[in-house]
Amino acid sequence: MSEKSKSGYELRVEVLHLAKDIVEHAAHLELAKVADGDKSVVKPVTVDAVLIEAERLYEFVQKK
Repeated sequence: MSEKSKSGYELRVEVLHLAKDIVEHAAHLELAKVADGDKSVVKPVTVDAVLIEAERLYEFVQKK
């Protein structure tokens, strides 16, 4: 591995981006399930949902 180690900040930014992508993907899947139905039942992507997912991912990264 010739890539340098990432700083804690860089790692948290990457985890945050990954969490956003995961939450958005889940929302798109839910929308696809109700393609012709009532889309109001699908929960919108929120900052809180992204932060919860990011915390879950970051806890995994910190495990030894």
